[in-house]
Amino acid sequence: MNDKKSSSITVLAWLGIALFSCCIVTFVGQLTLLTAAFPKSEMMRAANDAVRKGDYFSSWVFANANSILLASSLLAMMLLGVFIGILQRKNWARLMLLGSSAALSAASLWAICESHMFLRNHALQFQVGFDLFFGFIVVGSLLVIKILVDARYEFSSMSESGKVN
Repeated sequence: MNDKKSSSITVLAWLGIALFSCCIVTFVGQLTLLTAAFPKSEMMRAANDAVRKGDYFSSWVFANANSILLASSLLAMMLLGVFIGILQRKNWARLMLLGSSAALSAASLWAICESHMFLRNHALQFQVGFDLFFGFIVVGSLLVIKILVDARYEFSSMSESGKVN
């Protein structure tokens, strides 16, 4: 394994660790607040009101808010582990982050395309903001992919003792 370590990988890892540590605290706090402040009956009533108004997406969010926040917390915990693995230059972490970044980039591109269909009769100002937000996500994901591909020689799938990392 190469002894020289890229500072871009170290910075990427620490940024990811900081970001997903904050995400975990935020998601757990939101889940606690949502569970304490809004009983399931109120959430279902809000979901039914949204269906009557024809807003099926909001209805789904109200009906599944606890599950969405729990899944988000678990995903953030997984990604925190991946970024710790990136800091340790583990190849499995690099592969997981490559896959996650590619999936996030594809999902963001899909969201941009869908927004153009959904928001075509709405204010252009909202559309531009939406495009910029998801555009930054796409660019950031592609940058992460480039950094990880360029630094592939820093990561090892085998340690010196022959065990898989």
